[in-house]
Amino acid sequence: MSQASLSSLIWSVADLLRGDYKPADYGKVILPFTVLRRLDCVLTPSKAAVLAEKTAKEGMGLNPEPFLTRLTGVPFANTSPLTMKTLMGDQDHLAANLSAYILGFSPAVRDVFERFRFAETVDRLQKANLLYQVTEKFAAFDLSPAVVSNHDMGSVFEELIRKFAEISNETAGEHFTPREVIRLMVNLLFIEDSDILTPGNAVVRTIYDPTAGTDGMLSDAQLESVINAGEAHCGHLAESWTVDETFDIVSAAPDDAENAVRFRRGWFLGDGTGAGKGRQVAGVLLDNWLKGRRRAVWVSKSDKLIEDAQRDWSALGQERLLVTPLSRFRQGTPIRLEQGVLFTTYATLRPDARDERVSRVRQIVEWLGSDFDGVIIFDESHAMQNAAGGKGERGDQAASQQGRAGLRLQHVLPNARVVYVSATGATTVHNLAYAQRLGLWGGEDFPFATRAEFVE
Repeated sequence: MSQASLSSLIWSVADLLRGDYKPADYGKVILPFTVLRRLDCVLTPSKAAVLAEKTAKEGMGLNPEPFLTRLTGVPFANTSPLTMKTLMGDQDHLAANLSAYILGFSPAVRDVFERFRFAETVDRLQKANLLYQVTEKFAAFDLSPAVVSNHDMGSVFEELIRKFAEISNETAGEHFTPREVIRLMVNLLFIEDSDILTPGNAVVRTIYDPTAGTDGMLSDAQLESVINAGEAHCGHLAESWTVDETFDIVSAAPDDAENAVRFRRGWFLGDGTGAGKGRQVAGVLLDNWLKGRRRAVWVSKSDKLIEDAQRDWSALGQERLLVTPLSRFRQGTPIRLEQGVLFTTYATLRPDARDERVSRVRQIVEWLGSDFDGVIIFDESHAMQNAAGGKGERGDQAASQQGRAGLRLQHVLPNARVVYVSATGATTVHNLAYAQRLGLWGGEDFPFATRAEFVE
């Protein structure tokens, strides 16, 4: 079934609501039920194993949540024995059972339904004698990943939001622009330059797009960032190096030296504020995700920015909750995620090992593996300024803790695909010391032999 057909089929639930609901309120029912059915289909195959694991771990006095996500393969689970189809077997207690089913989800998913005000929706449907009919209709939709891919599900949801926005008479900017419209706009934008904008021509065209980053998707123009990052990541920097056990000291070494490594080239995204850098970052992550690199790290300045990261990731058709906070896992404990984008902050990376607990950097490395070749995003990378220390007006300055942590992560994972993201870059040259993967210094084959020479 095509995306358009599926979105129309789901929207047909509006026929049940007509009369009891105003058209502008249809989406308040259809959108949360669509999300619920998708999650239900994702988790149903692992339901029996999850329930058995929950019983076993609770019997041992352990929190079962970290173990359950390993079984589901996604960063959430549901511990209720119910599914949307089994809910239909008890019409008299459907509202109560539906509420119990929602409470069985992981906290992050429950938060989604709280924001939908789903309890109010269920109560209103119950009073209108529509709850059974609506639930039955959605339970019949097969939204399992085997039938509807993440990309297609994202496109369907975008179309539902568009329908909701149109029928609500929302203004421009309040809903997703259809992909075919974006494609047409970009083609029209470049049509007069098609002859010179071809591979092999060193031509740059600057354009002003006042709506960049607001269209709810990755535009064709933004795809250029994904291509540029991919091209940079295809190569390695010259010279071989060894990294000591602290991850702090990097020394030049012969190519055949024991434990010698070469660093994969990184890429710098320096677009200005409002250019949609978060969406471009999500595009780079998705490009690698589709190539089988299903683990990544996204480092940013504030833990509150995870909501923006999840928004940009889900806008490209991916499950929002695959962007998971590192704070879910205590320092020194294993990160129990089969796959996902681990979101953390520079401040979180600061702590060194203490007592018997490994450092946050080593905790991440143990999850990724020493041969990791996926993506590490250093968002607002200028936060790693003074990564190498230096001389100030008052004498020598020690390297900043978060700058050192960022360098350690780059040192110990030489094959990682590093992306620096900052509209600022650095306030002074020496504050660019964090950008180790750009090939600015490092030996005879580099513009500068050492980082100190680059700074001077």
